[in-house]
Amino acid sequence: MSLTANWDAIQADAVATMSRYVQFDTTNPPGNELPAAEWLRDQLRDRGITRDVTIHEPAAGRGLVVGRIAGREPLKPLLINHHIDVVGADPAQWTHPPFSGAVAEGFVWGRGTLDTKNLGVVFLLALDSLLKEGVRFRRPIIFLAVPDEEARGHAGMRWLTERHLAELDPEWVWDEGSGGLHGMFGERTMFGIAVAEKRPHNVRLIASGEPGHGSMPHANNAVVTLAAALERLRRAPRPLHTNAVTAGMFRALAGAQKFPASFFLRHLDQPAILRLLSGRLSADRLMGAVLRDTISPTILRGLQNQRHPGARRGGVGLPVVARNRRRGVHPLARSRDRRQARARGSRRRRAALRGRADGWPILRGRPAGGDGARAGRGLVPAPGAGRDRRPLFPPARLRGLRLRPGHPGAGRSRPRAWD
Repeated sequence: MSLTANWDAIQADAVATMSRYVQFDTTNPPGNELPAAEWLRDQLRDRGITRDVTIHEPAAGRGLVVGRIAGREPLKPLLINHHIDVVGADPAQWTHPPFSGAVAEGFVWGRGTLDTKNLGVVFLLALDSLLKEGVRFRRPIIFLAVPDEEARGHAGMRWLTERHLAELDPEWVWDEGSGGLHGMFGERTMFGIAVAEKRPHNVRLIASGEPGHGSMPHANNAVVTLAAALERLRRAPRPLHTNAVTAGMFRALAGAQKFPASFFLRHLDQPAILRLLSGRLSADRLMGAVLRDTISPTILRGLQNQRHPGARRGGVGLPVVARNRRRGVHPLARSRDRRQARARGSRRRRAALRGRADGWPILRGRPAGGDGARAGRGLVPAPGAGRDRRPLFPPARLRGLRLRPGHPGAGRSRPRAWD
């Protein structure tokens, strides 16, 4: 049976399978991937790919699929992986509902068609087609579909590797990564093989100001302070730079380009060349992200009311979390006497500043948790995860955000703590 002769049937199968897969609403949180995992198990069995399929349930409703296909030789397996869960989708922003699986205008519409239910369908149909042609794999194949990838994998890949890594023991892992990019470097399509990823460093920003009624605007508004800080971030992008991975990619691409593009790509790791091309590279969203540490406000949260909040929070993903309290009054703003607040047994958040050799402070915090977390006045980064622990604002900039007189950080080049 020829693969070419059945291409129309394979294409129709791919469209129908993709459409069905995205109809499972696996928005994470909460995920609820188990129904989709059971459907994948049935696909592997009904297509005759393998009957050796196990579904794990790391947490209630979270399905994880492990399907095994035997190989001819006793070699370590090739593991092909995709994730079942997807990020949230606002139906109002979609031409077709995000979990409809609509087939229209030459596309399958739905959340997950790009990240990464599509990859699961590619793996599924590739195995199906190869086995129908009589192919016998040299090494074993493990078909893996995991939940909870979009929320750090504690109920997905991390759970699996902590409990079953010795059973998997793959020689190779094929997972999501790059893809085909057309028009980036001439008319040819570039297919990237991802060998590295950027690491996230999440930071929460806290802005404090004077509470008050919305009918009487004033200058010390926490929302305005936070907005000004975010605008400062937008106007100060991190510098462009290359590393061994990006420099190697551009050198490989240079061979397919004409002069002078080939010369510039081959020497993009040279600071002078990078500065010369910085404007053009920064203007391209993809290249700007590849060549710099990006700072992107991603989340704002808050309650709506008619009062100015005493505190707003933001996370920079480097996420921005802005949170408003009921009645718009932060507990620390209700009393100017901290000792009185402590006597009432109020819960506190402290962010302790620890110095670095280069003179930049590092903020570390011990969150009290929930809505009981409190912040001092001014704007300070709160705890985050990541390798680069430098704060977004050195002390001089912290003072520029109007720390009130008498505040522990006011007038200090290296403030010690905020209550």
